[in-house]
Amino acid sequence: MSKRDQTVLLFKSIYPQQTGGMEVYNYNLSKHLLTDEYPGIIMLSTYLPFVDNKRVFRVRSRIFGLTRWGLSMLSVFVSCIFSRHIQMSRWKTVMIPHTSNFDDNAWPVILFSKLFGFNYTVHCHSGGKDRVWKSPRQQIRLFKGASRIAAVSSQIIEDYQERSGCRIDYWPPLVKCEKTDLTKEEIKKKYRISFDKVILYVGSIKQLKSPCTLLKAFESLPDAFCEELNLGLVMAGDGDMRREMEEKYGANSRIMFMGWVRNEDVKELYAVADLYVISSWYEGTPLSLLEAMFNGVCCLGSDVEGINAVIKDGINGYLFPKEDSDTLCGLIQKCISDEQNAKEIGAAAKCYYNQNYSYDKHLCQVLQYLDYKQS
Repeated sequence: MSKRDQTVLLFKSIYPQQTGGMEVYNYNLSKHLLTDEYPGIIMLSTYLPFVDNKRVFRVRSRIFGLTRWGLSMLSVFVSCIFSRHIQMSRWKTVMIPHTSNFDDNAWPVILFSKLFGFNYTVHCHSGGKDRVWKSPRQQIRLFKGASRIAAVSSQIIEDYQERSGCRIDYWPPLVKCEKTDLTKEEIKKKYRISFDKVILYVGSIKQLKSPCTLLKAFESLPDAFCEELNLGLVMAGDGDMRREMEEKYGANSRIMFMGWVRNEDVKELYAVADLYVISSWYEGTPLSLLEAMFNGVCCLGSDVEGINAVIKDGINGYLFPKEDSDTLCGLIQKCISDEQNAKEIGAAAKCYYNQNYSYDKHLCQVLQYLDYKQS
């Protein structure tokens, strides 16, 4: 019998194939774990972000032509069976990222874990009371069969523990935050940012992120106010609403749609930001918000789950009601006008980050959850 000596990161989708928070987190995590320091860890994905790494294996998710009814995850496992390079008999623990639309993918995980005898951990990246499980029995079986379960926010933990009856631990989607060596002038020149004061949005431009709330708020600012301060809005990200937003707001010369920015380069944008805004309908624990706090940027966020767990209103940032562009407009004016207050709030945000988040501790937590022991 083969020795069970492999820990598997089953990241079906990953950055830059997709640019959501989960994919970015999984990319950064695998970049740290697929090194000589951690032998025995391999990654399976439909996309190969590290082409020279011999411990990354490409799998297929469309063998059966469809992605419904669990056929996508079934395809992944079937492609592993017929791969010359993957030995499922060596698998000890498999890490399964979980989202609110995971329903149909549960049964292949349950089936193949029993057929091949491996353990699996579940990391929940999205959910909440308004996200209904289409197949609750399958989800509960998935959770009860897991060796460990974690989630990215306290709200998801509370809801999923109630639904499943299983213990779920807090595991935020941390990445290793770094500061840029470039000066503000060098960064603005690189990205052709001509504004003296910058409001920054980082993330996918899609409906649940509610980018129109920020764009409406910015357009409501008095022209004289924006001109006097040379204030501009930088939208860094791509998504299915980008073209619509560009067509609607692109004529405003003070709004800059940057499109997709490499994950490695985003840190440069925080260095030139005077304000960071996240206007989502809901979040897990948003990566971009944590990165902004790490960089000491004054943060404004919608008062919804996942964001209000991180931003303490008036202490390390400011909250505004969901989709309330008028209140957001007022907060922007307040923070841009009172530079000293914005700096103090940004400093408090950085202090909060340093007190509550450590990537090294997070990495140790991940390894513990994966039951990984260095030989």
